[in-house]
Amino acid sequence: MVPNVLIVLGNTTISAYTTAYMVSQLKMQ
Repeated sequence: MVPNVLIVLGNTTISAYTTAYMVSQLKMQ
């Protein structure tokens, strides 16, 4: 059984990386 804290932490990390990637893509144009 995985604690909810790990799930939230994982989702937050994925969101952070996705946002950073999108921002970097916008700056490249």
